[in-house]
Amino acid sequence: QLARRSRGSDIVLLDSLHRLEDSIGAPMSQLPDRIKAALLCLGGWDGRCYGDRQVVEWLCGDSYDQISAQILADASDPSGMLFTADEKFRLLAPERAWRRFSHLVTGQLVDNYRDLIELALTDDDPIAELSGTDRWMAQFRGEKQEFSDSLRRYTLDSLALAASLPHSLNRSDIDSEFFDGVVRSVLDQASIRRWISLGRQLPMLAEVSPTAVLEAIESGLQLDGTFRRLFAGGECDSFSGAPHAGVLWALERMAWSPLLLSRVCSILVRLDGISGDLKVTNTPGNSFTETLSVYLPQTAADTNDRRQTIQQLLQNGPANTWGLVLSLLPNSKRFRMVRSKPLWRDWAQGWSRHRQTCNLREEIVWLVDQIVGHVGDSCDRCIQVLNLYDKIPSNTYVKFVDAMRSRVADIGWSEDECRRLWETINLITVRLDFLTRELAEEDESCVVANSPGNPQPKPNVRAHARYARLR
Repeated sequence: QLARRSRGSDIVLLDSLHRLEDSIGAPMSQLPDRIKAALLCLGGWDGRCYGDRQVVEWLCGDSYDQISAQILADASDPSGMLFTADEKFRLLAPERAWRRFSHLVTGQLVDNYRDLIELALTDDDPIAELSGTDRWMAQFRGEKQEFSDSLRRYTLDSLALAASLPHSLNRSDIDSEFFDGVVRSVLDQASIRRWISLGRQLPMLAEVSPTAVLEAIESGLQLDGTFRRLFAGGECDSFSGAPHAGVLWALERMAWSPLLLSRVCSILVRLDGISGDLKVTNTPGNSFTETLSVYLPQTAADTNDRRQTIQQLLQNGPANTWGLVLSLLPNSKRFRMVRSKPLWRDWAQGWSRHRQTCNLREEIVWLVDQIVGHVGDSCDRCIQVLNLYDKIPSNTYVKFVDAMRSRVADIGWSEDECRRLWETINLITVRLDFLTRELAEEDESCVVANSPGNPQPKPNVRAHARYARLR
């Protein structure tokens, strides 16, 4: 994480490891002030791209050929602002550069900076909605975006950094309204091509203005079928990836924030409800499960905030909410890994995968109580809970079976529902019968193997209790 923030500057990385806070900053570039300010906003670009060179000329106020010699000299200077390789340039130690040179950014440059962001991020990919042979043919014909990926990536990265330092910059013209306005202008009534084109830039765009990104997604869910088409599913191109991935990455990035957790989870539940047959593991349901998982919640929100979010969703969420909450229970078949954290925002501050906010068993018991409490009169939900006989505490399971036994005559299920319920109970009973016999044999073998001085092991009563109730 520190290496990513240092962007290739070993001096800044070492200072960060030593926890040294230098308000002056490491870069001591000899470039003219107007070029320093322009490079501060740009963040990076590809010198081989004609569109990128035009942008550099526009911001610096001079031809690219005239300023290229100064830029190359700065990149070769150990104390310079830039790093270059393969004619690509990027800003070294951007955080310290912003703190040191932000006073050089003039009001006119701020206006140009806004125009640059809108121009670069609204440069939609002409092959974004194509796949298979059509995509290959379009690439063969040379259809591509006007600006390079480097320009979009580093310019947006620089914008997100500035958004995380509003008070340190002491600039009245670069405030939260400025960042919200930029993002809204990019995502206002965005088409499906715009969402796919932004793709990898969406997580960083969420760091610039999470409010504007959430508003755009919620608006897209309400007004038209953009997101229904985006999450329609089907086969994914191996070289283009899933078209909906960028939206999920942005939501996962914002889910680290305790203040944004409830709103993000609500959107994930709605997206799961409209998703088609997605052929990838990157789905709204999996993003929801990873965020609020009992075993490894990937959010900086504490236990109370996570519980409050789950309760609100169960009470006010759509019908698919219950099934998603059910998936939060520990599952040995699920592969767990920590996803990307915010680069510039402090949303994940204090989070650690080894930190336990409460007892795991206590968390499971609470979650199971919420799940059981919202079964209602649904036969399908009742069957799903019954199938959790090996995953939830024995006393909770027994109480649920007793409650359903006393209500089953009054619910009024159809004959088909009663048949499915009977088949489920019969199957589980057979399994538990086998398990109790197996455990009894193990207990007897342990007794024989033990020495006379050792106490006999207690029989396993958990399976017996479930078995008796279901019988």
